[in-house]
Amino acid sequence: MIKDIIITEQITIPPKLLNDKLMSTIESIFSKKVVGRCDDNIGYIMELIQIQNIKGGNIIGENANVIYDVSAKVKSFMIDKDEVIKAIVTKIDNKGLFAQAGPFQIYVSVSKIPSSYRFENGSFIKSDGSNIIKLNDMISIKVIGKKLSGINKMVVGSID
Repeated sequence: MIKDIIITEQITIPPKLLNDKLMSTIESIFSKKVVGRCDDNIGYIMELIQIQNIKGGNIIGENANVIYDVSAKVKSFMIDKDEVIKAIVTKIDNKGLFAQAGPFQIYVSVSKIPSSYRFENGSFIKSDGSNIIKLNDMISIKVIGKKLSGINKMVVGSID
């Protein structure tokens, strides 16, 4: 699910960047710090939408850097356990398949694919021939586990 959320981060501005372009500097540093980051609570941060609040401006004595607490609205993509999502199949082998849903790569082990499917010629084929899962197909996957931290996005799923 994609949603807009408010997050707060502490950022450090070196003295040479304290000028009349401070707001754009804060936006740039904040964006570089958070966009692309991922965690279990807020998901994958896709983009900075808008700075909401800037507090602080405390000077660090030894190097004269200035620290700000910055709150901003960001766009986040979150996958929740037990959620059923659409994903595009990117790799298939006899051990299972990988599929992509936005920034998340999802692994589905062959043990989590119904036993009515068999692996054959790079595809999973339903035994009655009524369905074939192949590369670039859009499939529904139930999320059974996830670990999101830093830039690591591990998601496992099942096909029912």
